[in-house]
Amino acid sequence: MTTINLKGYLKNRSGIMHLLVVLFGISAWIGVNGIFVQLPILVHYSPEGSALPTYIVIVIQMANVGPIIYMLLQQMQFKINEFLFILGILTIGNISMALLIFFYNKTVVISNSEYSLALFVLTFFTALVGCFSSVLFMPYLRNFNETYMISYFIGEGLSGVLPSLVALIQNIGGNKNYVTNSTITSKEIIPDLRFTPLYYFLFIFLVLLLSLIAFIILQYSSFKDIKKNYEENKNSQDKIQVTHHNINDKSISASNNLCLENDQTDKHYLSNDKRKKARCLKADYKMSFYKKLYLLILMSLLCFFGNGFLPSIQSYSSLPYGNITYQLSVTLAQFANPIACFITFWIISSNLNIIHALSTIIFILCSYVTYIALMSPFVPLKESKMGVIIILISWTILIGFISYVKLVIISIFRQIQKENILFYVGIIMQAGSTFHVKMCDEEASLEQNEDDQSDKEQSISLLHLPIEIFLHVCSFLDAETLMHNLSLVCKQFYQILNDNSFWKMRISQIFPNTGYPILPPAEDDELFWKLSCVAIEKQTSLWKNENSMEKLSLTNVQYSTIDGLLLMHDGKICISGARDRSLVCWSLPIEESDHVQRTCIDFAHNGWIWDLTAIDNMVYSCSWDQNVKAWTLTPTGLVHFKTYKMIVTGALLCIASCPDLALFATGSFCKTVLVFDSRSGYSPIARYQPHQRAVIRLAMSSNYILSASEDKTVSIWDQRAGKIMKTVTISKESFPMSMSMQKDLVYVGDSNAKLHVLDLKREFEPIKCYDTEHKKGITGVHFTPGCVITSSMDKTVRISSPTDPPQNLTTLTCGYGEIASIDYLNDVLAVSGTEGIEIWRPRART
Repeated sequence: MTTINLKGYLKNRSGIMHLLVVLFGISAWIGVNGIFVQLPILVHYSPEGSALPTYIVIVIQMANVGPIIYMLLQQMQFKINEFLFILGILTIGNISMALLIFFYNKTVVISNSEYSLALFVLTFFTALVGCFSSVLFMPYLRNFNETYMISYFIGEGLSGVLPSLVALIQNIGGNKNYVTNSTITSKEIIPDLRFTPLYYFLFIFLVLLLSLIAFIILQYSSFKDIKKNYEENKNSQDKIQVTHHNINDKSISASNNLCLENDQTDKHYLSNDKRKKARCLKADYKMSFYKKLYLLILMSLLCFFGNGFLPSIQSYSSLPYGNITYQLSVTLAQFANPIACFITFWIISSNLNIIHALSTIIFILCSYVTYIALMSPFVPLKESKMGVIIILISWTILIGFISYVKLVIISIFRQIQKENILFYVGIIMQAGSTFHVKMCDEEASLEQNEDDQSDKEQSISLLHLPIEIFLHVCSFLDAETLMHNLSLVCKQFYQILNDNSFWKMRISQIFPNTGYPILPPAEDDELFWKLSCVAIEKQTSLWKNENSMEKLSLTNVQYSTIDGLLLMHDGKICISGARDRSLVCWSLPIEESDHVQRTCIDFAHNGWIWDLTAIDNMVYSCSWDQNVKAWTLTPTGLVHFKTYKMIVTGALLCIASCPDLALFATGSFCKTVLVFDSRSGYSPIARYQPHQRAVIRLAMSSNYILSASEDKTVSIWDQRAGKIMKTVTISKESFPMSMSMQKDLVYVGDSNAKLHVLDLKREFEPIKCYDTEHKKGITGVHFTPGCVITSSMDKTVRISSPTDPPQNLTTLTCGYGEIASIDYLNDVLAVSGTEGIEIWRPRART
């Protein structure tokens, strides 16, 4: 074990020179590492999808043609100016990264297929910098003092850390699952980004530019030192050759004394020239040919795993545990590299037993992550946090150990002062990395032969359909067909379509750059994503396609504003109550051209009819006459059943019901809310006064009654506790006019055309507020898993997506003046205004 005195190292060396070397070292792999770290984002912009990492690895390996050509030039004894060669390579890297800023998401069509050709080409030229670093950058540093090699490795380690830090700042959003492996591939929701890849690659370009400037300064500011060190290295090499001759021909005892001297120098950091030369002599003679061969083979294998094989399977082993797991595995793996570099500051072990032990751990972990990749997406512990923890630890330790062992081997060979030794080590490193490409070709050929043989033995069935083609077929089918039909064909289809990421991906394609749902669903709701996708696709198809809906007009019966509107029987029946005191039951025709049947009850109340609700087949109407009347819906129309007389002095302005409990509630102008049990008598079971002004809107569930008032508040009544739970002020500038409550969400429309969202789980805390683009107050709001519908006094109805933020699907204009009320049931929308009703419904109804 060799321990380095870090304090002395920093004290005796020029900080500026070390900083320049660090910046020079950063340029080695920051381009390649930057692209790899950004892959979890780039897969969403690329037509290659989750297969993009494999394409990128192959392109990077192709860049090894550069070092091969350079090696041939060296062997042919061409005179190459190292400075100009490195300057040219760094310039190419800078130009490539600058172009990548603008072309990372550009695609071209080749043979009717899209490819990220610009990304591949620019990645190739960016990778040239990294590929040349082993055979050009490290040998260039032979002319520097030995301590600068450590600074170079620090910089090379930081080339992974810097992109990782920027990636963490860029996106560490919610967990979004992938399904991907060699047989299952699907994209997933594009994560929410704090900034786009454009700014990310701009940062990488600026760092590369700093590295280029640092290299130029490094060259010219230290030219004399380089020349001096080069002459010393040359003289040292001559002395080594003379000593080698003397030992072989004359003196064995001198060799023994030399070994004894070097054994003592191994106990401390060798800072003076004599100890360095002594240690180098020992390294040259004590390292046998087989040890060198073993270390070179091990280095080649480590480069193969670290630079070729492992990055290409990282997405397959990490994505089944979620997008965050993939992001963290890539990022933590990049952090592991510089940590290994820092460890070498204090401890560098040349003990073969320790190298054996670390190599064994590397191969065990490599086998584990490879097994996970092969099992993807049906990986062990997929739904457990333990599975996430294990895969993250495995990747971090694996990459960290690979980096550490590589640095140890390089440090061993660095001690051998033999001409071009680092150049040949670099060749071995690049050879190990390049082997990945050959292996991929062999596997592809082998798989093709196996497929040909299989074709001869048996016919292809539906189960042999490649997953990419299967998913492509699915993109042409609606979600309802996939859920209710295709998933039942076979177990394989069911497993693919049972994964939530498949449905999340479809939703993200409909509403890109939005969040859905606004609140996370319950963990035990296994059908949430399927049902949501079905609802969203259906509503989007209905409202975005102009020819999918037909409009009916219901007029010439009621001659004033129609405030009460109610759809029943799956949208086949419409009930309307107007200020002319009439109550009409409309039977909607099957065909648009058929006659509309209706029955009208004139003077159903002694005052304006303000609102309607229903429990099963019973309709309840509230009126200015301070009464609630119950009407039975029959085949021939509405029949009066009973009248609930209120003990209030003001008009009844709103009514709502909870069919599950057979309860209904009504709100009055005199600030009072009364709750009734439809199964009992005429007296209210609860009465409370939650507001300081009139109650104008109610929403009701089995647990809560929400009331909105002109006093700018929404009051929550807890039916279980029998008391007011909370009062929420929606806005200081406007008052709530409409409400819709579904499960854990409440939508509230106000008089300033704002749409507010309350979270039931947070005790109805307002969490969102959206501008609906209506010009006047929102008179009606209806929320479903597939859309949000709002109506306004500006005579328009807007159908929007149930996302954060909402995206407008279509805008409808009412032909009957200011909209008083809306209702939505079974894809049928009813809108009422002055003296008329408009009905929008799907053209083809079964």
